[in-house]
This record gives sequence, C-alpha cells and structure tokens, in this order.
Amino acid sequence: MPQAMVSGVAFAQRAKKILEQRKSPVLHEIVGYGEPTAAHLHAAAAKGDALCEAEIRHGGHLLGLGLGSLVNVLNPDAVTLSGGLLAMGDMLIGPMREAMYSLAYGPAAGTLLRTSTLGEDAGLLGAAAVAFERLDG
Repeated sequence: MPQAMVSGVAFAQRAKKILEQRKSPVLHEIVGYGEPTAAHLHAAAAKGDALCEAEIRHGGHLLGLGLGSLVNVLNPDAVTLSGGLLAMGDMLIGPMREAMYSLAYGPAAGTLLRTSTLGEDAGLLGAAAVAFERLDG
C-alpha cells in the first residue's frame, strides 16, 4: 500500500488537492492552470512551501515504513532505490531512511539503503536487459 501512496501519480494527486483547497500560493504560481505533477510539488517545497515539503516528507515516511517491513521479512544485504522521485533528494529519502531503520531489527538493521546510478531509466534498462538476454538464449 505505501507504493500506491508514494508515487509520481500519488504526489500529483496531493498537489492537485492542495491547489483545489487554495492552500499554497507558491504551488499555484508554479503550476498555473495546468495539471500539477510531483515535480511541481517538489519545486514548491524547494521554494520554501512548508505544506508541500510536509507532503513529500510524509510520503518518504510511508515508503520507509513499507521498506522497514520488507527488510525484516527478506533480510537483504541492500535495498537499491531508483526512479524519478529520487530527484526530491533528502526531502524524500531522509524520512524514508529514518522510518525504515526505526522498524528494522536484528540482522535487517544493517541493510544498506542506496540509490541507483541509472536514475529514471532503471526499469527500462532492466526490461531491455531481460529482452536481450532472451533473444541471445
């Protein structure tokens, strides 16, 4: 469930709700009359909008809770994150890391949390690698 609450679409929906409630002049200035995106939410937060920043941090916290549960069950050596939301930097990753490690215990407490160097294209590159592997096989 945290994934459904922490995605580009979920952040865009939060931004839309903030706009509809007229709670952020900064976000309104950035979006204008178009459709808000996660990038708009982040841009407003980066300009000092406390509400937009709180939404991003809350999303990071939720994602961290999900990751904390997963590392306790699977006990991986590392979790590698990728995707466009990582552009939100520590505003998202900080609360995610804190929440994950607050739940992780035993051997899972040593799980590394790292970000992919492939950025937004990680999923696409992984799918291409699988396709090429099957073509060669």
